[in-house]
Amino acid sequence: MKVYTKDGREIGFVAKYWASILAYKMDVGFSYTLSLDKVEVEKKVIYIQVKTMPASVELLNGIPLFNNRNNNTT
Repeated sequence: MKVYTKDGREIGFVAKYWASILAYKMDVGFSYTLSLDKVEVEKKVIYIQVKTMPASVELLNGIPLFNNRNNNTT
């Protein structure tokens, strides 16, 4: 997952671990804003802050619930 400046210059990549999490969530409809905190050119590292944008009710309704309390099998 590449990171670009507002004017379209590529400045780096999101770490593989975080990219896999963000990409999955983006695929199902979540969106994010990123802000650049720091760049360490020598280490080839960028530090970003990620904020989740508000999700629509339709998107949230499509997420399966893992604890269905109305379906007890005791």
